[in-house]
Amino acid sequence: MFRPRATTSARTARLTLLFPIRYMIATAIRGPLVRDWYPYPFADVAAHGSVRVRPQRDPDHTALLGRRSRRSVGRPPSPRAMTALVRATTAGALGALAGLHVAWGRGSSFPFHDVDELTNAVAGRRTLPPPRACFAVAGALTVASSFVADVPRLPRPVQRIGVTGVAVVLATRGGLGVAGRTDVLSPGSVSARFRRLDRRLYAPLCLALAAGALSSRRP
Repeated sequence: MFRPRATTSARTARLTLLFPIRYMIATAIRGPLVRDWYPYPFADVAAHGSVRVRPQRDPDHTALLGRRSRRSVGRPPSPRAMTALVRATTAGALGALAGLHVAWGRGSSFPFHDVDELTNAVAGRRTLPPPRACFAVAGALTVASSFVADVPRLPRPVQRIGVTGVAVVLATRGGLGVAGRTDVLSPGSVSARFRRLDRRLYAPLCLALAAGALSSRRP
């Protein structure tokens, strides 16, 4: 923050955006889960829609980056940088979802008030699936995150097949959610709140992760 002018690199400028971007993603995901509560009016997806709730460029902030940084920020990011960003975001989201399922399998109701609310909103049924089911989903999500992040580095054909499989599974889940037929994959997931959250949050998230996974295939 207090470095001499014109010494801030484009990489540093991009790194400073990681926290607010992750915060906004987490806010958009958490909002519908806690009855449409958002910490800031401009982040209210229910009021503005997901397209309008996006980062806005601040001219005053750009002016603080220095002449060298301004020139770099003005350039479009390279395809390699964009692919790396999408890969990291997708792998991180899959890893976070795996962590959530582990927490649920251990008895946590986060981010809901109690297990009954969690069951209604996430499972769409009267009883929560057994811990082994939560841990199985967490394991699958961890493997998916590993394929997308390419860690450990696998042979190119294996990585491409694995990532394609991840994308197909997520796209299928997202497509059924948009169509209101998630109960085909998860019989009994039919509660009204679950269906509403599925169409507004779960299904679009699955489709976005499918696209992110597909774009992370090694060339």
